[in-house]
Amino acid sequence: HFEINILGHKRIQQLATQKKLPLCLSKIQPPLCPACIHGKATKKPCKTRAEVQKAPKVVTKPGECVAVDQLESTTPGFVGQLKGSILTTMRYRYATIFVDMYSDYTFVYMHTKLTAEETVKAKEAFEKHAQSHGVNILQYHADSGRFQDVAFKQSCEDKRQVLTFCGVNAHFQNGRAEKKIRDLQDATRTSLLHAMRKWSKVININLWPYAMRYAADVHNAIPSKGHTKSPLELFSGIEYKIPFRQFHHFGCPTYVLDADLQSGKRSGSKWKDRARLGVNLGFSPQHARSVHLILSLTTGCVSPL
Repeated sequence: HFEINILGHKRIQQLATQKKLPLCLSKIQPPLCPACIHGKATKKPCKTRAEVQKAPKVVTKPGECVAVDQLESTTPGFVGQLKGSILTTMRYRYATIFVDMYSDYTFVYMHTKLTAEETVKAKEAFEKHAQSHGVNILQYHADSGRFQDVAFKQSCEDKRQVLTFCGVNAHFQNGRAEKKIRDLQDATRTSLLHAMRKWSKVININLWPYAMRYAADVHNAIPSKGHTKSPLELFSGIEYKIPFRQFHHFGCPTYVLDADLQSGKRSGSKWKDRARLGVNLGFSPQHARSVHLILSLTTGCVSPL
């Protein structure tokens, strides 16, 4: 449960039933998780109303329709950099979430500011990522906000993409993106608070952008409830083996071999440390799936490993 970034017990039991995890896990009564109780607790509704059943849009292939929405965080998010002795003062404060309606594949793009140009950059980054999986985006479904700006509309028009909007104050019409934002926030809050309790001197709430990215990566790699294929498999059309050995809880301590020893050189002294301690920030978006981002405790830089 903790190793797969506090994955839900029902999804773990589903993986066990599908023989992707030990079968004995499917027959065990899941224990209560304090991290989940603190991070995912909600108020139960005292009243319910009948849901209006509407015919859902039939989506037959990846990229046919993508739900998109944006979130804002009052807590500034850490922006990692690869090199430099002086760290940047920029901070992430916004995120654009793309959800493919066919596969439920999720893509997260972080922003330092929320402008029309930044929203178009997020769109271009998602389309470039989708093309790497052989998927072309045909339609976007969004609500108001930056998606009604001329720049975003023009970008869709130039690429002959359909752009549809929700009604005024009818955010429920974009429920796929709204629900995905809530799920990502719950997973991010749970894993981040758990890491802070385990390593309070190092982990802080400003690392939420990396925790959210890792939550999206775990979601894409693990089959959703009631499915045998993961969102990544449905999105790319390629069979994908779940890399359980590469999953580690967000913020866990990571020991990195000394640079001289990595390059085959001899260490200057036989008695000095052979590794440095770092913080695991999840998978690197620009490297192989076995490469993680490591936050250095001495320099504050983030490097792939």
